[in-house]
Amino acid sequence: SFHFGVEAADHNMALAKSGTIYQSDTLAGAIVATANRITDSESFESFLKLFLHGEIKLSSTFYCYEASLGDNDKGMPVYFLPMPKIVTLKETDHYKVIRKLRFVSHAVWQEGFDRVDEWIDNPDYHIIQGQFLIKAGELPENVKYLIRERVDPKVKVHAEEGHDDRLFNVSSVQLREEGGVQLYFMYDLGEIEESQKRLFFTCLEVLSNDS
Repeated sequence: SFHFGVEAADHNMALAKSGTIYQSDTLAGAIVATANRITDSESFESFLKLFLHGEIKLSSTFYCYEASLGDNDKGMPVYFLPMPKIVTLKETDHYKVIRKLRFVSHAVWQEGFDRVDEWIDNPDYHIIQGQFLIKAGELPENVKYLIRERVDPKVKVHAEEGHDDRLFNVSSVQLREEGGVQLYFMYDLGEIEESQKRLFFTCLEVLSNDS
């Protein structure tokens, strides 16, 4: 499970709500911090400048499903992108359904967003758990959800008995228990040097192992 931090009213509420994506600035910070751990100061400074000057570009992390032909048959991954906010604000006969959509498959994205009413009550499209919009046949029929959001009550170990803030909640996002769902992100390394590319991918490997 993952807790993706979002803005909170104060530090006591920091864990009470989780986002559904890992933001690009947080991902960049994790990569830079890892580089600082594993390389020398000179290499790190030049690597850091690549981010500060926009020579390395990252997206936030999104979801993908790896088995489009069935849970045991590996097909082409189905990549999801966040639903553009402007689409959920469009005037439509199905506003209550459209505004709850959070992600669309790449196939839907490529079609554009001019005819959103066609998504509803149309056998060519499926909506999974009210949040993910796909083209018919992109996912196996037995895939009923991709992520779940849960809230776990916790107790502060070192807080005194009777304090109001002794209890708190931790929200998290869980990927489909049966498998198939992964996180991905997009990147553009531009014209950076080969040694810096190697450092970039080494940082990703270290982050993956550490997580």
